Amino acid sequence: MAVHSESAPHHDADPGAPAARAKPPVYARLGVQIVGGIVAGIALGFSAPKLAVDMKVLGAIFLRLIKMIVAPLVFLNVLLGIAAAGDLKNVGRIGCAR
Repeated sequence: MAVHSESAPHHDADPGAPAARAKPPVYARLGVQIVGGIVAGIALGFSAPKLAVDMKVLGAIFLRLIKMIVAPLVFLNVLLGIAAAGDLKNVGRIGCAR
């Protein structure tokens, strides 16, 4: 048995209205993180150039990992595109403008 009280808060919000989103903090944005990383790298290069040169290996490893990921991604995108086309006759006509 439910008892309604007048002191209970009422939620009169429109269920169809979009929910208000809280903005993410500034440091959570990708652009701010990139600029922060560039500034940190420049500061490290000026303050500790020997350490910055030693950390160059990490950049080379990162670039090799990116290159390792790109080839399978391109291959899988082409493969999924062909699979989505269905019939192989449709695949052959994709590049032709008839």
